[in-house]
Amino acid sequence: MVIFLVFWLTGPEPRNLFYYIFCTMTITNGRLGFTLFILISLVIISCEDTKNINDDMKAEYNYQHIGDSLSIISQQVLLRNVSRELNAGGPTVAIDFCNLNASGLMDSLSNLYGVTISRITTQPRNPGNMASESEVGILAGMMNSRSSDTLVMGGENVTYYKSIRLGMPTCLKCHGSTDDIEESTLEIIKERYPDDLARNYQLGDFRGAWKIQF
Repeated sequence: MVIFLVFWLTGPEPRNLFYYIFCTMTITNGRLGFTLFILISLVIISCEDTKNINDDMKAEYNYQHIGDSLSIISQQVLLRNVSRELNAGGPTVAIDFCNLNASGLMDSLSNLYGVTISRITTQPRNPGNMASESEVGILAGMMNSRSSDTLVMGGENVTYYKSIRLGMPTCLKCHGSTDDIEESTLEIIKERYPDDLARNYQLGDFRGAWKIQF
């Protein structure tokens, strides 16, 4: 009767039900009841832990899937616009376009999708794209492992990184060696970007990463 009153007063939450079962089994079955209660509790805790792990894995998959999609969209938008400028006036016109409009394009996409989209690298043309100290390590890991992407989750902060590699010969017209870049183009690069570090790449080289902040 006392056990029933304790259970009734403390409410019907699952943990209180376990206490009730524990008391009942211990009184009626002694040590056997206590052992059974422990075993049941371990099974229940294991199930809860598995559920939490599954929820974390699902959240990670969702962020990674969305981040990958947004990085592809951003790459396509940027390349489409740069290609248009290249066809219209060559590398010098494309450089001016990037200098004036690339950041605006990223801001527009960020506002459209409710995230913050940017590009980071350790060898930027635009100083605003320089990776932070912690991101330098992330980029090094991606480059050395040839990993295509990585997800960093810390509390409420979730950031997705997608590797950028030079995949088209036209990229070398602005990012290649002095043999690849025309003199007039090189002059514009030096004028627009005095601290430029984004040259002397070859096809397939690791350039940096797309950064999607949720």
